[in-house]
Amino acid sequence: MKIAWATKGPPRVMLVSGTDDFLRGRWVRQVITDAHRHGYDVVQAADEGDVVSTVTMAGTFGTKTLVVAPADKISVETVEEHVGSGPDNVSILLEIPGLKDDKKYPAICPVHEGYRINFDVPASKKDLESRAVQFVRVEAARVLGAKDSKMDARLATSVVRGVGTDLGVLAHEVLKYAGHAKARGASAIEVEDVRAMIRGSAEADIQPVRDALSRADAKGMAKALDRVRSKSVGGDPTMLLLRARGGPADLALQWLRVALLLDKGAGASQIASQVGVPEWAVQRDIVPTVRRWGKTNLTNLVQNLAAADRAALRGAPSPWIAVEAALLDGCRAVSV
Repeated sequence: MKIAWATKGPPRVMLVSGTDDFLRGRWVRQVITDAHRHGYDVVQAADEGDVVSTVTMAGTFGTKTLVVAPADKISVETVEEHVGSGPDNVSILLEIPGLKDDKKYPAICPVHEGYRINFDVPASKKDLESRAVQFVRVEAARVLGAKDSKMDARLATSVVRGVGTDLGVLAHEVLKYAGHAKARGASAIEVEDVRAMIRGSAEADIQPVRDALSRADAKGMAKALDRVRSKSVGGDPTMLLLRARGGPADLALQWLRVALLLDKGAGASQIASQVGVPEWAVQRDIVPTVRRWGKTNLTNLVQNLAAADRAALRGAPSPWIAVEAALLDGCRAVSV
């Protein structure tokens, strides 16, 4: 969806949806940035009352305004009224963190198809990898500022196979590669840029920690943690485990969410939509792991890792030990 900010302005109602949190969130942030750039007031509305009062005030005083609101808090009637007769200087952006036709969001009904955009995580592993490769190539051209700077397809494929398919992580990696390319005066990302940047991040690989946690393998976890610490040259890896996307703390919280959804009778497709992962990953990897751990053990693991996180932020003398204890005790509890 391309918005003609300088001429027509945004439509009265826009809707962004989908299970891909990264792309959906980035699109929303870009719309907000563009709105500020073109002189719009941006209001983050918590509920329908906020929306109605903001639209009324902006319509009365003629202030160009973008209202960002969660779709599940807005009624069909409010959306229909604004689409049909709302002030042209006010645009409502509705966001849905899930499927665009989810019945929980009746406010999507009046939104014309031309005013919708959807970002979904692909259902198959093949499509997930293909999309990631295309994203890396387009992101490289965007960051370098030239359409002809798109990364070679084979190199982009190698990056995805080495880094994974998480678009947020890939965007960060491409930014590093582009910085290196610019530093040497190049107009495109080449193999040497990837090699120069990937060497440092590969020194502390947390994949073995992820694998041991999934298996609840205390012995494997001890070996993996020792390897992470010994490979982390010049820095403490504690926050890598506690705050990194896809790290053990992130995984534990994701698994606990899935455990709670399973308790409510949710199926694989609904879990995939709620958590923002492909359905095949839910069926093949996540549900078996959650069944192995159980809700009680996952709750304890999340609480212990949260305590370790607080200890690290408060300057505890050895937060690494707290993280290590939380992960090892969690794995042992499952195997008992």
